[in-house]
Amino acid sequence: MIRVAADSEDPFVGHALELLSSFLAVEIGLAAGGECDVYYGNDADRACAIRVPRIAAFQERDVPRTPGVAYDAKREAPFPFDLFSAVRYWLTDEGNTAVAESRFDRHDRLGISDSAQDRLGVQTTPIVNAYMMLFGSWLESRLGTTVAGGLPAGKKAMIALSHDVDEPIDPGDTKHNRRFQRELLARASSMALRGKLRDSVSTLRSLHKWSAKRRGAKSERHWLFEEVLDCEQNHGFHSTFFFAVKTLYDRDGSLYDVAYDFDEPRFHAVYREIAARGSEVGLHISYNARESAARIEAERSALEQASARAVHGSRHHFWHMSRPAWRTLTDHGRAGLRYDTSIAFNEAPGYRLGIGFPFFPWDPENGRKIPTLQIPTFVMDGSLFQSPQSDAQSARAEFVELLEELKRHRGVAAIDWHVRTSYPGSRELEQMGRAYLEILEVLAADSEVAVGSCSEVASQFGVAG
Repeated sequence: MIRVAADSEDPFVGHALELLSSFLAVEIGLAAGGECDVYYGNDADRACAIRVPRIAAFQERDVPRTPGVAYDAKREAPFPFDLFSAVRYWLTDEGNTAVAESRFDRHDRLGISDSAQDRLGVQTTPIVNAYMMLFGSWLESRLGTTVAGGLPAGKKAMIALSHDVDEPIDPGDTKHNRRFQRELLARASSMALRGKLRDSVSTLRSLHKWSAKRRGAKSERHWLFEEVLDCEQNHGFHSTFFFAVKTLYDRDGSLYDVAYDFDEPRFHAVYREIAARGSEVGLHISYNARESAARIEAERSALEQASARAVHGSRHHFWHMSRPAWRTLTDHGRAGLRYDTSIAFNEAPGYRLGIGFPFFPWDPENGRKIPTLQIPTFVMDGSLFQSPQSDAQSARAEFVELLEELKRHRGVAAIDWHVRTSYPGSRELEQMGRAYLEILEVLAADSEVAVGSCSEVASQFGVAG
C-alpha cells in the first residue's frame, strides 16, 4: 500500500485517496503514523518520496489547467500543485458556487457557457482524470509503482450506453392520444376549480402544442425498443433504459413529466425483452421527485413491481435535482439506488464536475461521502444536434473527438440517447437515429473501448447490481 501522511484534518483527503485508488488501481491510504511514501503538507524536511504541497483552496485564476510534460516527476521537487484541493475544486463545484441566480435555467441547470469549465477551456476534458494520471506517473517514477488503472485489461476507456424513455408512444397512436387529451383536459379543469388559473392555462397551452406536433405524424415511429436492442446486440452491447413512472396528468405530477403509463401490458413485454437481451431497466426519476427520498423510493419500488426486476440505477428527468445537488444525490442512497447518472451539462457535451470516471460524490455542506456511485454523462443526443446543420455525420465526427479525449484520460462515462432518437424510425428525428447507429459502429470498431450498460460499468468499479 502507498502510505500517505497528511497535515490536514479535512476528511476529503481520505475520500480523494479512495478515488485515486480506484482510478489508478493502486492501494493508497492514510498512514497511521511514522514513515510515509507521500506527504501532504508544507514541511520541506519531511522524509518522503513525494511531497504534495498544501494550500487552503484554489480560485479560478490559479486552479491547475490540464497538467503537461512540464511537470517532471524525476526532479527533486514537490508535486507541482495541491492535488487534493484541485480535485475538491471540481468535485464539489467550487468554481461555480458564485454563479448568479439568473444564469441557471428554469430547471435549475447551469448552462455550459456560464461554467468555470467553459471559462477555463476544459469543458470536454475530464480535468480530474488528468490530475490523477499525473499523480500516477509520479508514483511510477518516484516509487517504482506499477499503475495499471481501473479499466478492463487492454482498454483505454469505458462507455455506458443508456436511453431515457420520454416519448416512446408512436405519435399516431389514436388510443394513446385520446387518453392524453382527456387526462390533460381533466387536469386543466381541476386546476381551474381550485383557483389555479395560471396552471390551468399552462396545461391547455401544453395540450395545444402537443396536439399540433401530432398532426400528420401517423407514419412517425417512437416505439423502437426492439430495433434499438437488435442494433446493440449485433455489436455485443448491452444498455440501460430509464423508464418513468410519474405522468404529467398525475395530481402530483409536473407538466414536464412523461405522458405514458409504465404499467401497461405492452411495457411489461418490453421489460421482459430488455432483460432477455441482457440489458437493464433503470428509473427515470420524475420532475418533482427531487423533493424527497421517499418519492424516489416509491417510484423505484413501483418500477420494480411492474418490471419484475430489481432497479439499481437512475437518471433525473430534465436533470432536475436540488441546487446544489448534494441533497438529491444523498437521497438516492436513502431510496435504495446503487448508482445514478444525472450529473451532466444539458446543451453541450462535457463534464459537469470535471471528472470522467465513476465516483462517489462528496457533500461539502456536511463533509461526507455520498454512498451512491455517480457515472458521469458526457454526451447526449440533443447536445450534438444544437445546430440546424447537424446531421449524423457531423455528430459522428464530434463524438469521435470526444471519445479520443476520454481515451487520452483513461475515462469512463455514459452516453444518453432517447429511445425515439436511437434508430431512424421517425422522419423528424432520422438524423439523430442514424447518428446513434454511427456511434455504435465507432465503438464496435475500437478495440480500446469497453462498452456496457450502466450496471455493467458500476459492477466494474465494485458496485454490484
